[in-house]
Amino acid sequence: MGFWVQLKLLLWKNFTLRKRQKVRLLIEIIWPLILFMILVWIRTSRPPYSQHECHYPSKALPSAGLIPFMQTLICNFDNKCYDQPLAGEAPGRVFEFKDSPLSQLYFDIDELLSNDTELLGLENLVEDYQALQELVEFFNNRSAVVHQKQRRRDAAVHSLRRDYYDGTAGALAAAGATVSSWVQLGPMKKSVTPHECGRSLQVSARRSSSSDKRNSASWAAVRCSSDGLKFADMLVDVDRMERFLRHNLSLAPDIVTDLITAELNPQQAVQMIFTDRVPLRWIVCNETLLGRLIIFTNPSVTSNVTTAMCGLSAQNLTALAREFQRDVDWSKFLEEIFNFVQDNTSLDPAEAQARWNATFQRLRRLSEDIGTLGSFQSIINDIQNITSLLREENGTIPSLGLLVCGREDALNVGSFADNMRIFTQESMQSTQFRDYFDKDDSNDAGDFAKDNRTTPFCQKLFHQLDSQRLTKFLWSYLKPLLAGKIPYSPNTPAVRKILQEANSTFQEIGRLEDFADTWLTVLSPEINETLTNSDTVNFIRDYLSNPLFAEQFDAAMEERLGPDPWLTADWLVGFLGGNTTSGTNYTWVNAIEETNSAFQTLLNYLQCLELNKFEPMETEEDVTIRGHELIADNTLWAGIVFSNMNDDPGSEEVIPPHVEYKIRMDIDVVTHTTRIFDRYWRPGARDRPFNDMAYIRGGFVYLQDMIDQGIIRALTGKDEEPITGVYLQQFPYPCYTKDS
Repeated sequence: MGFWVQLKLLLWKNFTLRKRQKVRLLIEIIWPLILFMILVWIRTSRPPYSQHECHYPSKALPSAGLIPFMQTLICNFDNKCYDQPLAGEAPGRVFEFKDSPLSQLYFDIDELLSNDTELLGLENLVEDYQALQELVEFFNNRSAVVHQKQRRRDAAVHSLRRDYYDGTAGALAAAGATVSSWVQLGPMKKSVTPHECGRSLQVSARRSSSSDKRNSASWAAVRCSSDGLKFADMLVDVDRMERFLRHNLSLAPDIVTDLITAELNPQQAVQMIFTDRVPLRWIVCNETLLGRLIIFTNPSVTSNVTTAMCGLSAQNLTALAREFQRDVDWSKFLEEIFNFVQDNTSLDPAEAQARWNATFQRLRRLSEDIGTLGSFQSIINDIQNITSLLREENGTIPSLGLLVCGREDALNVGSFADNMRIFTQESMQSTQFRDYFDKDDSNDAGDFAKDNRTTPFCQKLFHQLDSQRLTKFLWSYLKPLLAGKIPYSPNTPAVRKILQEANSTFQEIGRLEDFADTWLTVLSPEINETLTNSDTVNFIRDYLSNPLFAEQFDAAMEERLGPDPWLTADWLVGFLGGNTTSGTNYTWVNAIEETNSAFQTLLNYLQCLELNKFEPMETEEDVTIRGHELIADNTLWAGIVFSNMNDDPGSEEVIPPHVEYKIRMDIDVVTHTTRIFDRYWRPGARDRPFNDMAYIRGGFVYLQDMIDQGIIRALTGKDEEPITGVYLQQFPYPCYTKDS
């Protein structure tokens, strides 16, 4: 029988069979489809996973410094995998958080303290402020003499007014007495005799109506009791000032003429500008103040000038002050001011000149000193950035990650929760952890409250961490590091010296805690008292509020700091609590409150740390016994045993060139050695922070680094010199495809 005949019979048989058995035919068709759909579902539900190349952040050990070490604990706790090489992997670079606001603040403060020029500028600033404070106090004390003489002068003027209404003869006599008493206060450049002054009073009385006699007498008395300086004599270019008043300020021609021909009373200028520090707007809008400061040829125009000047805007008043500053002959003006100070403070002329020059020199040097402190710009910016991050209402954790680590994804709560869930499940295989989680917590609050070793804040914090399952496990990991003890043996001078050097990290934390406490109890109240009740601060604020001096200050800052400097007179006035044109509301009060809040928060948490960690024991057996006691309370970090050290407590402090020691830890916080590799190999790095990196999680490598650095310092004797910091860098893992 041929091939084709056999094939024909086989196909006929299969077709006939399925035609007669339709159920079998249906099953044979559906069954492969079901298997195919199962394969499709498995592939779509669990597709192949392509893992990119993994790069891991470096981990700073305690020898790298307190700030990098704390940032590593906070920012790298999840050991996140990045698909691009990180900065710490580049040659010569290890610190990956240098762009974070906290690191920038640390670097800027370190730069300030390490820069001799900056320190000298800060020292000069303090010295010049103290010297200026002495000068202000000196002139304030001397001002009592001026006010006393001013009261005598006002009494004489009052007598003059009273006698004027009694008759012309009485007015002449009173005028003579008044001018004589004023002349005795000090020499005047213009020679005015009592007879001439009295004659001017009589002429003024004849020209004035009966309703203006009182104002005329007052004006004439001021004319007799002042050493006026004409504005025309003080200006370098009178015509330019007239054009400015008419065209730029749109003042009437008669008002401009009255101002140009008027005289400035230097005594009142000192009283208003430097002693009373009256704002310019108050002067031009108050007819009495303006009449005392500016002596017009006709007293009746004072009201018109006041109305015109008070109608000017703030911009126009500032422009007027600047134009006056450019056109005034300062040598004449300051000479008149100096003559008044000299004549009315009973100073020796040489001493008066020295005091007066010193005041302006100190003010100028204060501006220069502040300008030299360039690093303060960065520090202020850093503090404002940190404050803005802490003030955010939403995204607290991303803001904290951006503040400490420089990136919002640093504190990945989702990844942390996943790792904690997996590790918790695996850790429940441990008898210690299972008992720890299953124990009754009903009396924990009372136990924490009875702990006198910590503050109430720490007791509440510990109870909150220990009350929830997720935070409870996290606290079980952190508690040995933060509040744990380290028993060691033997207790000899050599070992104590090594551990004293090894304890430098906790000593830095202790110094930070002491500084925070000192700031809150000593420095902050003193600074607050100084800035609140200081005449010098008020003097500087009012000095910079004057447009004449503010423009000079801004020009000096622009020359030193470049265009658009961060430090301006307006900003400094606002910071010192004055009114500003820009509406600045950030004052020293806000700065003190924010700093106090930050230091108080820092102090609260630092007080929860156990800084006295090392406990001396005589033998290794004692270390073991003490370790079991601490394990029961989960406060054992590790035990340290020095093997080749003389165990005689009275032995000399001699450290062998090769020191042998061992670190003994709880078996549940290190990698188990029941098997040295996984039963089934699967691709992927051992990068899970809680499952695979037990020696870092349990603090083994941190303690080893501290002891190694302590041995190096103790053997070399270079305890004050900086040493090489150590960073751990996990090797990158190549990309792979995982198909389960």
